[in-house]
Amino acid sequence: GKKTVKEFFRLGERCIAGFYRKFDPFDQPVIGTEVEFIFSIDKNNDYQMKGIADRIDHDGNGNYIIHDYKTGKRILSQSDADKDGQLATYQIALSQKYNNIESVELKWHYLQHNKIVSSIRSDSEINQLKKSIKLKIDIIRDHINKDVEFGPKESILCNWCYYWKECPAKSTNNDIL
Repeated sequence: GKKTVKEFFRLGERCIAGFYRKFDPFDQPVIGTEVEFIFSIDKNNDYQMKGIADRIDHDGNGNYIIHDYKTGKRILSQSDADKDGQLATYQIALSQKYNNIESVELKWHYLQHNKIVSSIRSDSEINQLKKSIKLKIDIIRDHINKDVEFGPKESILCNWCYYWKECPAKSTNNDIL
């Protein structure tokens, strides 16, 4: 059934307590939280992107960790984490912002389960991701040029959206927000 506000509050408390116990005394070398990147996938700035990383750490010796905090129930398998593009895209941005990068580790923190899944990408995997992103952008540009309509795709994420009034799939107010 539906969870009550009190149940979500207790879940939040449990997640925070578990995270605190695992990482206390919080002496990791943090560059920042909610780190915004505006970057390009190519050298010509034809493929500009923007992203916000939950947290980035750096040990001072060229080793970086990009963190993502997940509050949902589903944990990525190692295989899915190794293919996931979000944090690897932030790795592309990081490599443009900083010099002398020795290593980048990608970490997903699953707060409900107090578990971490990590992944490291090779240069060839990063290059393949760049090609894939550019191809997707080219397809979107082509659709825009041909006036192809991008219809809404409803999902569970609609519950957190503020644009129901503008959305043809949700032309009512969002009672949850």
